[in-house]
Order: sequence, then C-alpha cells, then structure tokens
Amino acid sequence: MLYIDIVYQMRYRVIIPTIFFLLFFILCENTYATSSNLDKQDNIILTSNFDINHTSIAQGTSNNYFIFFSNKLDSGKSGIGIASSDNKIDWQIINREIILPNESAHPNWSETDVFSPTVIFYNNEYYMWFVSSRAGSRQFKSGESIYRIHFSKSSDGLSWSNPVNVISPSPNSWNSEATSSPSVLVENDQFKMWYSGRDSKGLWKIGYASSPNGLDWTQLGTNPILQSSESWESAGKHLPGTVSPSVVKYKNKYIILYSTGEQAPFNNIAIAISNDGVSWSKYSFHNPLIQRESGKFDSNMVSSPDALVLDSELWIYYSGHDGNKWSIGLAKGDLDIDPEESKDAIVVVPGMFSSYDPVGLSICSKTPWQNWKLIPQVTEYNGILKTLQTQGYTLNQNLFIFPYDWRQKITDSGQDLKSFIDTQVIPKNPDSKINLVGHSLGGLVSRSYLQEYAPAGLVDQIITLGSPHQGVTEAYKAWAGGELPEDGPMRVAASFIVNICKIKTGSLTNKSAIQKTAPVYKDILPTYQYLKGAATHVWLDMDKLGDEFNNSYLSGLNQTYSNYSDKFTKITSTSFDVDKVYGVAGYMEDQIRGVYMHGRPTTVLISAPGDKTVLAESASVTNENYIDIPLDHKGLIYSREGIQKILEVLGIVVELDDITAGQPTNFKPSLSLLMRSPATINITDQNNQVISSGDKFVFIPNYDSGNYKVEVVGTDKGSYELVVGQITENSTHWESFEETTTQNEIDTYNISINPDQPNQPVIKDNNSIHPIQSASNKITQLQNIENNPILDQINQLLSNLDKLSDQEKVDQALRIIRYLGSYYQETTNTEGKLLALETIQQIETLLSNLDPELDLSSARFKLAESIQQKKLERLNKKGQATELLGINYSEASNRFAKAEINENSNPRLNQIYSFSAYYLIN
Repeated sequence: MLYIDIVYQMRYRVIIPTIFFLLFFILCENTYATSSNLDKQDNIILTSNFDINHTSIAQGTSNNYFIFFSNKLDSGKSGIGIASSDNKIDWQIINREIILPNESAHPNWSETDVFSPTVIFYNNEYYMWFVSSRAGSRQFKSGESIYRIHFSKSSDGLSWSNPVNVISPSPNSWNSEATSSPSVLVENDQFKMWYSGRDSKGLWKIGYASSPNGLDWTQLGTNPILQSSESWESAGKHLPGTVSPSVVKYKNKYIILYSTGEQAPFNNIAIAISNDGVSWSKYSFHNPLIQRESGKFDSNMVSSPDALVLDSELWIYYSGHDGNKWSIGLAKGDLDIDPEESKDAIVVVPGMFSSYDPVGLSICSKTPWQNWKLIPQVTEYNGILKTLQTQGYTLNQNLFIFPYDWRQKITDSGQDLKSFIDTQVIPKNPDSKINLVGHSLGGLVSRSYLQEYAPAGLVDQIITLGSPHQGVTEAYKAWAGGELPEDGPMRVAASFIVNICKIKTGSLTNKSAIQKTAPVYKDILPTYQYLKGAATHVWLDMDKLGDEFNNSYLSGLNQTYSNYSDKFTKITSTSFDVDKVYGVAGYMEDQIRGVYMHGRPTTVLISAPGDKTVLAESASVTNENYIDIPLDHKGLIYSREGIQKILEVLGIVVELDDITAGQPTNFKPSLSLLMRSPATINITDQNNQVISSGDKFVFIPNYDSGNYKVEVVGTDKGSYELVVGQITENSTHWESFEETTTQNEIDTYNISINPDQPNQPVIKDNNSIHPIQSASNKITQLQNIENNPILDQINQLLSNLDKLSDQEKVDQALRIIRYLGSYYQETTNTEGKLLALETIQQIETLLSNLDPELDLSSARFKLAESIQQKKLERLNKKGQATELLGINYSEASNRFAKAEINENSNPRLNQIYSFSAYYLIN
C-alpha cells in the first residue's frame, strides 16, 4: 500500500488511511537571483526577476543535479535554461539560453517559443524533449495546431543538437490542437512518454507513447489514458482537463503528478497510481494533492510538477505564480509502498441501454463488442467503480466494466463477454479468479458466460442485482406488439429501435423492427405463466403460444442452475409492486397488423413484490436464498447500501460513510442525438456549457427546456443525417434532418426543446434542407434505380408544392403519399421500397408541421394494414385461405372500405384511410 501523511506549511497534519506521504512546501519570498547572484533561502529558492517555470530535474555524471527550466527571455519569447545544485535544494542558474526558438529551422513551422522540457541522462548523454510553439502569444484558435514536441541531446547539458520534431498534433482527435508537456522514462532500453494533448474544444488530456530510441514514437491507440472525471478537475465547466504530467516509478508502481483545476489548468496538482502506466487510479489519494496558498508564491497558480524519487523519498518540484511572476517550489515526502495482496479481478456488467456504438445504432445490425462504449451520462455504475478503486483496485487492471451490444441475443453477449475476459482481463490477471457483478440484463449476460462459456473454476462468484432470471412480464409488450415499455432503459431502448431501425430494416410495424433488431426482448420474456383472458381470467396455454413467445433460452439456463448455484448471490427487493400477469383481449385490427397475436394487454390481473421492474421471484431464480434490500431497480446498484452489500459478498468491509454512491439516470425525460456519418456532434446547452464534443451519439437524461446549440463537424465529404429523439413520461418524438458536408465543415443548428411539448419540431435553422427538398432528393435517387411513371408524377407534384397555400400543401402532400404507396406496391426493388418509406416519412414531417392535429401515426398504421391485406388477398386468390389468423378476409375488407366515413372525423386523414380501403377492395 502507499501511505501519505500530509503536513502543509508545518501547520497541520492530515492522515489518510491508505496513503502515507510527508509533504511540506518550501516557499520563496519575492527575492531576485541571477546567474551570478542567487539569493538563497533555507532548503529551496529558485526565483529571479524573470519568470521561471516548467522544470525538469536530471542527475549528472557525478553527485550533481541539473534543473532544466522554461523562462521568459529579454526578447519576450520563451527559452530553456539550466541551473545546477549538489544538494537538490540550493540552485545556481548557469545559462538561461541553452535552447532558443528558431523561426527558420523547421519547414512550415515558424517556431516562436520553446518550453516545458523533460530531461533524462542516458548512455552518458542528456536527452531532452520539449514543446515547440509556432504561436507567439500562445493563443489557441479552434482547429489550429500550435504545440508539438521536439527532441535534442547533449553531452554536457549546455550545447545541444539541432532539435527534431517527434510528436505532432493529430487532426480531428483528442490532441488536434496541441501535444505538450512530455515526461519520459526509460525501462530496459524502452522509452516511455506521457504527454498532454488538447482538442478543438480546449480540453486537455494525457496520452502515452513508446519508442525504441527516443526519436520514433508510437502513440497508444486507446489514448487518452487520463482525463478529467472529478469535481475538483471541473472539466465540464471551464475545460481545463489534465495537463503537464510527470511520471516516476517506485517498487513496480507508476506514480503520476499532473496539473488540473477548476478555473484554469494551473489551480491544483493531483496524483494517481498505476500498475502499467496506462490504467490509472486517482482514488487512493486525497486529491488534489497540492493547492494554491494565499499570500505565498503560489497564491495565484500551481502547475507543472516534476517528480524525483530518491531512495524512499518523493520530491516534487513545481511552478507557482503569485500574480506577477513564476517561481519554483518544492514538496517532498516519504513513500512506503508495501507488497499488495493479490486481488481477484472484478468485472461489472451493466444493464440495458448502458452502452453505445454509434455505427451499430445507425446501421441497426450487430457490430463488434470492441466498438461499444459506456454511455457517459448513465451514472448508476460510477459509485461501485470508484468505491472499489478506493479499496486498492485499479480500473482496467483488476477492475473492469464490460460495454456490449444489449440488443442481441443474451448468448451472443455472453460469448462477447468471454472474448472480453480472454483478451482484456486474463492477460492482466493470469493467476486470478474472476468475480462477476451483473446488474439487470448484465446479470443474465454474466450468467450466460458462466454457464455456457467459462472454463471450469475460473469464476469465483457471480453477483446479480435485479436480474430477471425468469424473465420480465413487460417485455411482452415490446416483443408481441412493438409497444414501448414503461421501464426507463427498456423504453429508451425500444424507442431507439423503433424510430431508428424501422425503415432501415424494411419493417412495416414497430413489432417487426424490434424483432429484427433486438432479439434480446425474446430472451427476457417470462418463463412463468403471465397471460390470462381479460374477461375470462383463464390462463392461456403456454404450449400453444409457440416458440416465438416461449422463453426456451432462460428455461434452459434455469434447468442447469443447480450445477452453479454455489457461485450465485442474488440481490433483489420485495418493497414494490411489479406487474406479473396481464389480462389480454383480441382485436381484429391487431390481427390484421400482425401484432399481439395472442391478445393485447388491457389490464394487470396480478402484481407481486419486486424492485419496480423485476419480480423478486424472477430475480432470485428459484424464489429462495436471495438478499432483500428495500431499494428500487436502479438503487440496487447505485446506492451506498447496495454497494455495501456487494462489497460484503466480495469480502471487502467498508463503512457506509466511506462508500461513494452512483447517481440514478432519469430516462424520462431524456434527449438523444445520433449522427449518421460522416460527421461528429458538439452540443452546448442554454448556459453555454459544453455537454459533449466530437461524438456521434449524445444522450442527455433529465434534460432542461431551452435552446441547445448543435455543431455538426464534417469528417469527410458526403451526406449526413442528424436524428433527434425526445422521450418523456407519456410520449416520444423523433426528428431526422439531412444535409451534406465536407471535412472540417461546421454546420450549426439551434435546437429548441421542451419536455412538456415534445411533439413540437426541435430543429429550427436556416441551414436546414426543407422536407420537400429532402423528399425530392429521394425521388431522384428512386429514378436512378428504375424508370417508373409514378415517380415522374410525384416529382411534378413536389416541384410546385412549396408555392401552394398551407391548405393546398396538405391536400397535395396526401396525394403524394398515395402515389408513393402505389409505387411501393408495384416495385420489386428492395432499395426502392426503403426509399419510398423514407420519402413518406419526409412528407409526414411536412404534414406534421402544417397540421399538428393530424394523427399521422394512425395513418401510417393504415398504410401498413393495406399492405398486409394485399398479402391476404393473394392468399385468397390462390385458394390457400379464406380465413387467416382467425379473421374472415371479406369481413376485413368491408370494415376498411368503410374507414372513410367511420374511423375519423378529420377529412384530411380520411383521404389516407380511403387510400388504404382502395387497396383492400381493388
């Protein structure tokens, strides 16, 4: 363990249980020194009448030490100087100008400043990496790269070779504007560098690179490795981030010091620890470690730590600013790192809609698990991860969280978990057993891995929290009827699938879209009896429901559960009522549409204890030997009480007050933005706070009403589609918007949203392509696919649509929908059918804007029903059936033929109903 005992200015003492570190500040007065007259104080003084900062200390050939530092030259530019000492405390400046900026030395790089050196003594030479700037004022401009890292070497520390560029900013990445502040170690002739990068939004992060010679560097593909995540780093508010790393190694542990802070990247110095130099834990320390002190040399800023380990002592040289100039201070202390007991690896498997892959969500099909990431705004799991890190676990070393495609079959997710464990967990924990902590659906995925894929003896324990081992009744609504469940994550997930994937998969109903895209809903159907006749209260015969509505997967796992029961701990709740049995009734319209084939739920006949989402008897597998905590479904994993129970099962004793709780994610209301390539999204809220930068998918739970600014940044040339979805307590509303872009082109949209009025158009921007233009573009695409006179008629109607009055636009738009329906019926081209449905959607968007009272969802259902009836008609003509699904064909035809006068009083909508009836009887 690493223990730190902090003494600040020798005035007070704080003992942190897991850390012992004697820290004291040796501060400088407002004194002046030059290379010939250094005014010394006890223990340390390195100050002058010019700025001195960004230091790096290196030991020479004998018992002498050098500090290499940045300083402001008489020219106003920054250069690099050197000072020497034989005790590391009393310093003498030797030369302020050992490396100077050279505007003509580098092609296409007019160097105006050099600063932030890091120096090592290697093979009897000094190796230096430093920052070169081509912006004299160091003022960043969005998208412009101005910092990069250069390399030089010297035999004496005074005369240096011509610098060469070794690491530059990468366009459209986490370090697009700057690579800066290098820190280098050499281990077994392998050079390792930690360095800062700044993105186009001004956020600093820390990355890692390696080199065989100090010149040719390979940057880690998963960079950045350290970024803002805590309130004292305040990345979301002022965008400082993490910057200026300094890394040392002690007893096989890497220790990093870095600058961070609330108002600028110079307010605090923090510390973290790592086993491999890539995965870092900030939570074994009382951070921030060094802060400003009023009235002292660092009263305004602290920055740029440089660490040195001497025996068991850690010395931290750092820059302090008093409001007028920079000077160098020192903090030092004793390190005591004891050998750690081996810890079994822990893998946390989250529930539904906790992970995302923007490509997978866009194309509505399976993508590799490596592409899936945790949704940052889903915060239920933050508490368990942080608490385990305070207990000595290191994220991505012996503590993991597994993002996955929650739409796919559970067995496929279990197989992906096997791949994750084989490639990510076992190589870092070769002699460790594995503990699985699965919440909700994650418990079933963990179970799939254990019972289907795990090698014998590898899994020590599996803890499931609110996992539906016998299914969940509400899944029937989504799987059988395409209806959105009430449960937050299941509701958002189903809404996403219905609105993003319905047209993409060629589905005519919500049910079809869900069954094609998200077979997971079948895997969580109940294994118990859950349907009765609403009027008769007679159980439906489960055997007669067919395989589509019987959960053979969970039933199979449950049959072999007893072989693994000694590894299971099931945590649930009995404090809330949960739907168990639906009363269902049959409706002819449902039968024709192919939904709720065994009855639509009209009432809840039986409720039973659970956690608001999952029945306790389902979460317990066998309705026995479970832990009951009076918390709801989310609280089981995010609350301190739930986390304490998990730790207790794992044999970790922590007081409740020492546990960090997660936060519940409010899915209703929530806002989702999805970018279909080639572009990314930057979004800023009404208070000008950055919510997300450089992403293709943004999820905002519990969003506030107001105007949001969305920037779409092109990553290539082509067309893109921006999809915006609102989910509220009682409704959902989705819009899509199309435009073209080129690389680095920025389109700005003002989005006005209000959870109380989710059906209002949210995208209001002069840059937008009108639905008429979008529809016209799609008709052009159709004409390129095939020559059909109907398309010519549609194009003619579209050409003058924008010139008509609103009343005339509605009438003409309805005519266009009729023609598109005719085309859909005639064409045999699959791509043509999809484009026709997309064009209908664009015209419906126009109709919604013109007449918000028009119930287009009903009209869309009628169109789908007409197509279904054509299938019935073909069967009837072939003599294969006069009755299908229990519905007499002629009866259905007559019913829909009367739709115009019976179904709705809205005459405009009746035109669409008439259109459906036309196809039924002709």
